[in-house]
Formats: sequence, C-alpha cells, structure tokens
Amino acid sequence: YQMQPGAQQEFERAVALNPRNALAHRWFGEYWLTQKHFDDAASELGRSNAIQPFVPQDLFWLGVAQYYARRYAQAAESFRESLGAGANDPQAGLYLALAYEASRNTRAALQTLDRMPRSEQALPDVHAVRASILSRHGERAAALREIAPIIHSSQTLQVSSISVAVTLADAGEVSEARKWLREHHR
Repeated sequence: YQMQPGAQQEFERAVALNPRNALAHRWFGEYWLTQKHFDDAASELGRSNAIQPFVPQDLFWLGVAQYYARRYAQAAESFRESLGAGANDPQAGLYLALAYEASRNTRAALQTLDRMPRSEQALPDVHAVRASILSRHGERAAALREIAPIIHSSQTLQVSSISVAVTLADAGEVSEARKWLREHHR
C-alpha cells in the first residue's frame, strides 16, 4: 500500500483544520499503520475513538496499532470493545486471541477462539492461530490435529505458509515444515 508523496503533510493539515473530525484522525491513523509507525497510529486512532466512540472499525484498527506497538493489554481491550460494539469480522476475534497470547494468557486466547461463531471457527486462519498457540505451549499432538485441515485441503493459499511451517516446526515436524515451505511459499 503506497501513499502519495506529501500524504503525511495533507493529513496533518486536515486534522489541524478540524481537530474534531474523527474521520480525518482515522485516516491519519491508517496512514501511520501503512508506514509501520504504530505508536503514531495508535495515537491518531485513539483521537478518532475519543471524538466518535464505539465505532467497531475504529476500535479494530486502534487494537491493531496497539498490538503492533506491543501494548497487548490495551489491544485486547480495543478488540473486546470492537466486538462488543458489533464488529462482524473474524479478524477482531483472531487479533483478540493473539493479544491474549502475547500477554501470556493462553487460556483466554483459546477461549476467545472457542467462542467465535462456528462458521468462523472453520476458517483456516482460526485453525492456524489455534495450532500456533497450542504448539508454543507444548501441546504438539493437538497442534498437529488443528493444522491438519489446512494441510490436507484446498485452503492452503488462504493461510500464511510461514504460519503453517512455524507451527509444524514447533510441533517437532521440522522436515514436514521444510517440505511445506518448498511447496507453498511464494
């Protein structure tokens, strides 16, 4: 995602002209996300949320910025609020689980995945995240069972090949991880 030259100055000008414009702050925050300036993104998205609270999309992106800024407790709160405000996006649940896991709250991470609607639990990303959490906590057999539907289906292109390979390696299947990368990493 490439921004036009001068985009930062235009966003700065927009929020200076109307500091109470939540949308301008959201877009500026999203700009900072594209630039990988996660603290700046969290700041702008926080301003957007302060002006216009409980917009699920804003809360989600605020959580993403906080997650990548390694503020996991704040990220979890933003994702919980996003889901509570009616976010209908499985990514919010996945990021909430990842924020819990990063905070070393494995139980809450797995419970979050378990509480997702059945239709979302079947998504390849959900299997990949659950398998990754399980493998990092030494539950290798459970991780391999969780990752099996991805490995043996046509859904392989919907999940990061790196995620699958790391999960396989964590579960002690190093040769299978190497094979997976050779066949699927593009």
